[in-house]
Amino acid sequence: MLPLQHSLGDYAERISDILKTLETVENRDQVEILSEFITNYPNFTVQGVVMQIATPQIDKLSGEITLLCTVFDKLQEVKTELANHDYILAIKAYQERLPIRCTGDLVKVDNHFILKNPHNLLLNNI
Repeated sequence: MLPLQHSLGDYAERISDILKTLETVENRDQVEILSEFITNYPNFTVQGVVMQIATPQIDKLSGEITLLCTVFDKLQEVKTELANHDYILAIKAYQERLPIRCTGDLVKVDNHFILKNPHNLLLNNI
């Protein structure tokens, strides 16, 4: 039986049992299995390198960047929209191949990750 209510006293234990069973049956790590079910992870910090910078918008200093990061123990591309100083830092990180760190709401859409509401972007050498 699958627990459908988070408020049940043994909810966490039942989910743990399910993950252990799937790990055995599918011969995969629990973290890998769990990552397939997560679609929204608020206040998530990613750390990686800038792989791509889209052409900035004409009317303001902003644009989409693609980071290569480890998400739930797997290397993943994460797209995010940055503006102003953060966008400039991302360009610097791209040019100098510096790792960056950024926090936001990680959302999984059709097997792709998007970091919404990015903030606290830092270059790891600063």
